[in-house]
Amino acid sequence: MKTAILYFVAFTLLIGCNSDESKSQINDLIGKWKLMAFVDEVNGTRLIESDFETSHEITLNFKENLIYIGNTVRNEFNGEYETNKSENLIILKGGGGSEVGETEWGYFFFDKLILTYDPATGNTSYNYELLGDVLKIYYADKEYMEFEKVEP
Repeated sequence: MKTAILYFVAFTLLIGCNSDESKSQINDLIGKWKLMAFVDEVNGTRLIESDFETSHEITLNFKENLIYIGNTVRNEFNGEYETNKSENLIILKGGGGSEVGETEWGYFFFDKLILTYDPATGNTSYNYELLGDVLKIYYADKEYMEFEKVEP
């Protein structure tokens, strides 16, 4: 009986920790993030805003209610998101927006954003890394968009 109680307590703690970790991961993600660079680790390249003839700030804002809002200087896009901590995935669900009148930086961003689009679900899924105030969203194995947190 004592063994069964110990297993129950251990299982409850394990479930509680996983839930807390997941909430912590989402809490760390919440806030406004500015796109700083496109990084290709294989070629050793890092493209920044000033590398493009036309560019303006691009941001992603992850809200507590699991809604995201993205902005380029000319367009807004939004939808729902979720994370899967065990696989380090962020999933952008549905969402709408436009690329009308985008800058080169904006077009490049949208081109990378749709690389993982799944037409069956209408979602895009990305591996990601959170390193303090730096968010890396991978659109390929060794290629990612690097964001910096600008607002909590």
